[in-house]
Parts: sequence; structure tokens; C-alpha cells
Amino acid sequence: MPEYHISYTLRGADKVSVRDEVIKLFTDTEKDTGGPTYWYTVESFDGYSIRLKRPGYKRQQPNPNFTHDFQVSAPGVEFKTTGVHDAPRHDDIVRALGQVKNANPAGYRCVEAALEHIYRCQPNDRKSVQHLSFGDIVEKHHPIEIVILATKWIFIEEDLNYPPPASGREMFWDKLKAADLIS
Repeated sequence: MPEYHISYTLRGADKVSVRDEVIKLFTDTEKDTGGPTYWYTVESFDGYSIRLKRPGYKRQQPNPNFTHDFQVSAPGVEFKTTGVHDAPRHDDIVRALGQVKNANPAGYRCVEAALEHIYRCQPNDRKSVQHLSFGDIVEKHHPIEIVILATKWIFIEEDLNYPPPASGREMFWDKLKAADLIS
């Protein structure tokens, strides 16, 4: 099965334009629907990256006909022991953020501010969180920024899976609040 690798920089400045931009990206680049895998490198820094894999997870609910889902991955980071190890889900993000908050409550305020920025589709200052790291499941430490960027793309994924008027972004945000990771 062929694989295609595409680098892309997101330009949208609000959740609707970001959603439309990502759908257009997928529509414009994925000409062959006969089974190839598409990898989109959408973030990168210091040897780390966030990649999107299409097709993504097979969704049964709530929108089984929506074809723009994708899998977020952070190559080189082991978020879990089963399944796709480098593909964080909500609980993996909560665990990593909680680890940083517990280890450095004062520094975590910068993480919280960065999360607020990505939630609102605003640029964030990477320098404010560069000194913070988390340990993955094999206890290798990575910059917390990789979790922040993965969260950004999980917000976008949820916006695609729960199109307006619903909001998956808010559901995940509420989960972060419930875990006391956002005030």
C-alpha cells in the first residue's frame, strides 16, 4: 500500500477557519481513495514532530459518514503500551499534563496559558514552556511542548468529528477542567 508524506503549516486563526482549512487540505491532497496512507507533518521543533495519519480511526459514533478523521502521532514518544504507542488520546494528554503540574505547579501556569492559546486558535510562546518536561511510559523525558502541540491537533480532530453546532473541542476542554488541569 503506498504512503504519501506531506508537510503543512496551519494558517487558520479561529476554529471554523482551521476546520475548513484542514478539510480542504485533506480534500486537495488525497486524490486516490483506494487505500494509501497519508502522513501530514504539521508541527516540528528540536527533532520532534506532530504527524497526522489518514485514514484515521474508524468512527462509529457520532458521525460514521464523516471521512475527515485522522490520528495524531508524536514519533519517538511512547504514550501507551498497547495500540499505536505514539498516538496520544485524551487520557494520555491528561496523564502527561498532570505529571508536569504535580512536579512543577508554578511552571505549569505557563503550560495552562499555552493550552488556553491553542484552545482559542491563537499562537503561543514556545519559550515559556521550554524548561518543562514529562516522562513517557518508558520514563524517557520529552519537552511538554509536544503534549501541547498534540493537544492542539486533538482539539482540531474533535472539531472535525463533532461538526457545528456541536463542539468536540469544548468536550475535551471540559475534560481538562475536570482533571484540574485548566482553571
